[in-house]
Amino acid sequence: MTARSLAPPPLHVETAGHGPPLLLLPTFACGGEAWGVAFNRALGERFRVLLPDWPDTGRSPPWPDGTVTIAALARAAAALLDSHAPAPAALLGWGLGACVGLELAAERPECVAALVLIGAAASGAELLELAPDAAALCEVAAGASPEEHMLGLLGRSTSPAWRPFAEMFLPQLLPNPARTLAALRAQWRALAGFDARPRLGSIRAPALLLSAELDRVAPPACAAALCERLPNARLLHLPGAGHAAVWEQPGAVLDAIVPFLTGAVQTPDPALNERQPR
Repeated sequence: MTARSLAPPPLHVETAGHGPPLLLLPTFACGGEAWGVAFNRALGERFRVLLPDWPDTGRSPPWPDGTVTIAALARAAAALLDSHAPAPAALLGWGLGACVGLELAAERPECVAALVLIGAAASGAELLELAPDAAALCEVAAGASPEEHMLGLLGRSTSPAWRPFAEMFLPQLLPNPARTLAALRAQWRALAGFDARPRLGSIRAPALLLSAELDRVAPPACAAALCERLPNARLLHLPGAGHAAVWEQPGAVLDAIVPFLTGAVQTPDPALNERQPR
């Protein structure tokens, strides 16, 4: 079998809205629909929103075994920008998407005009220390069913106040437990090879970090440590929210990110490189 036959297929992406490009990179086990219709519509009033699905989620096909890495996902995201965004784009990354966004900003700085990171960590080790595998993340036994994993993941991702709603809407939020669990396991394993800390000083794009008070996937200490090392970052706290702050407090998230992104794309950092053909 040749290396070419093992090359992962491109990510499926939907586009919506008009304006400067904005790439939305979702969290673990989620595709582009996870942001929510109203959230996407609000951003689409100001930006041309790109909504990719991770491998084996939504309408993206699975990737070959062992090919899901943070670096590979960042290359796939960069390919979307190369084909859909002629100018540097703003990035909104949540959880897994925040890791991929950091990798992309470090490796392809000419692609990135601004970063918003929700539930972010600068290295996979910080998250794996809390949960070494997908079962630990979902707080279930290794032999638990896919449905039990998904219920546990929602419990880990949401605040106590929002958890009953998450459980009620489990079929809508995570509609295919077996497929989603396979994707989650590959994504969580990918964290082992991710460490942006040595490269954070090279990321010059303005960054806004949103840290949810009750995030048990990427606790607030992760965002605080990241903010200290990013040259052009500021940190905003979301009281009472869990990792799924986009679901729990969409209005607060939009109120924070829309003015930041609007200002960042209208007054780009002159130190950023212009996009170069690749």
